[in-house]
Amino acid sequence: MKRITIKLAKISEEDAMRLQYELSLNDAIYRVFINPYLREARITFDDSKIKLEEILEKLKDFQPNVTGMEEVSLEKVIEESMSWNHKLKAY
Repeated sequence: MKRITIKLAKISEEDAMRLQYELSLNDAIYRVFINPYLREARITFDDSKIKLEEILEKLKDFQPNVTGMEEVSLEKVIEESMSWNHKLKAY
């Protein structure tokens, strides 16, 4: 799995919400967060099921520029999804 950070040249609040929803419908994409104020998107996806180019194609109207990419494990994604209260109880 990969986590990418993308800078967007321009995006409105409405476009960010719509795009975040559309991307989240894809089963190969695990996490999507688009911040229209910072003009930044963070997407965690399974690179064996969807290619980076396909994601960038959906963002093409907003002139995407990949600024970061890292490999992440499923365990890390799950752990980051837990609240701090649940993490304390787990240890």
